[in-house]
Amino acid sequence: MMYVPIAGAASPVLPEVMVMQAARLWRQARNAGDPVQPVLHGLFASHGYDMLAPTFDSVMTLCESRFDRSLCTGCPLAPSSDERLLCRLLASPEELSRIAPCRNSGSRGIEAALGCALVSARIMAMAAMEGRPQ
Repeated sequence: MMYVPIAGAASPVLPEVMVMQAARLWRQARNAGDPVQPVLHGLFASHGYDMLAPTFDSVMTLCESRFDRSLCTGCPLAPSSDERLLCRLLASPEELSRIAPCRNSGSRGIEAALGCALVSARIMAMAAMEGRPQ
C-alpha cells in the first residue's frame, strides 16, 4: 500500500487509503449497530496492524465527541473533508490545537483524550511497521 503525503503534515504512519477505509467501515458498523472493533481488526490485520482496531475505534469515537457530530465518510468521488481531517490529525496530532477551539468548556477533557488517542495510534502504527519485513 502506498503512503500518500498530506500537504504540510508530518509523515503519515498509516496509508491515507487505509485510514479512509477504516473510517468508512467504522461508520457503517456504528450506523448498523454492529460491533466496530471486529470489522476494524479485519481491515488492519490484513495489513499487519492487528492491534490498531481498539485505538482507531477510540480515535473515531473521540473525534465525534470533540466535534459534537457524526463524521462524514464514504463520499464516492473523493475523500470527505472529515476523512482528510482524520488523516491530517493522525499524521500530526499537534494539528488538533490549531483547529477551532471547543465551544463547550466541559469538552476540554475530550480534547485531551483525543490528543492522547491520536498519539497512541501513531505509536502503535509505528511499532507495527517496525515489526514488518522490508
